[in-house]
Amino acid sequence: MKTDAVEARLRTALAHVAGVHFADDHGTLVVKYRTKIVVVPAETKAVRRMVEKLPEEIPSSTGFKLETYDFDHKRGEPPRPRQAVRTNANWMGDYGTWKMDSRDRQIDGTDKARYYYFAWGSKADPKLIAKVRSALEKGTHELPER
Repeated sequence: MKTDAVEARLRTALAHVAGVHFADDHGTLVVKYRTKIVVVPAETKAVRRMVEKLPEEIPSSTGFKLETYDFDHKRGEPPRPRQAVRTNANWMGDYGTWKMDSRDRQIDGTDKARYYYFAWGSKADPKLIAKVRSALEKGTHELPER
């Protein structure tokens, strides 16, 4: 399975929703629906009085933003170190006005895995979110624990 298959499933699941935008950003499938640009402080380890602010795209209260790509990952291999620090397999970030889920999943029967970053607004249609999750997770399984 390639990202093309995920895109086809997502296009089918979201066919009835007007205003969904699909894009390919250097091998990363990006799907947006009702997003907005906000200005946030740049990530830094030092606390400063003058903090640089950068534009960032987040979902509106009824929208979502999804990024997904496939990468080489042998079956049975542990998660990448960045992902393995999670203690809860159902990790999800709640930012008040929007929620975010991000993880790696092994693609069944291949030496590839899929990473996805999925953020949605707090008032997004739960049925729509469930359809997107189902399309993302079809044909994949959780990576083994370390």
